[in-house]
Amino acid sequence: MGCRSDYMEQDGSEAFFQKTAKNLVYVLKSLNKPVPKWISETAETYYAKDPEGKLTPTLCGLIKKMTKAQVDKIVYDGRKPEARQLAEWWESHQKADDRRKQEDSEEKAKNKLKKQALKKLTSAERKALNV
Repeated sequence: MGCRSDYMEQDGSEAFFQKTAKNLVYVLKSLNKPVPKWISETAETYYAKDPEGKLTPTLCGLIKKMTKAQVDKIVYDGRKPEARQLAEWWESHQKADDRRKQEDSEEKAKNKLKKQALKKLTSAERKALNV
């Protein structure tokens, strides 16, 4: 039986961080902006990390600030492999944001309903429920 090295593969977060950094490099270059060293290094690192959590917010912020023409040219240019990868990342990110916003909205509604219900209880009932 041969040796195995599958334990050395990138994990999901490492692959995501590297892909996000590569997308960020592409966007910054497309916008003629300088690419910070930490971003270019992360894009080239197989076991990429984002300890400060800056990659996704930076890329998201840049795309949100683009004009429609820039988005069409940089994100949705189907002739460029980098643009196709970025479009996939962007659409996935927007879906995740929408899910998070929906969950936050549902949580707020649940908390509001809970507060309303607790207001109806007497102090003895609250004490019995440990609330």
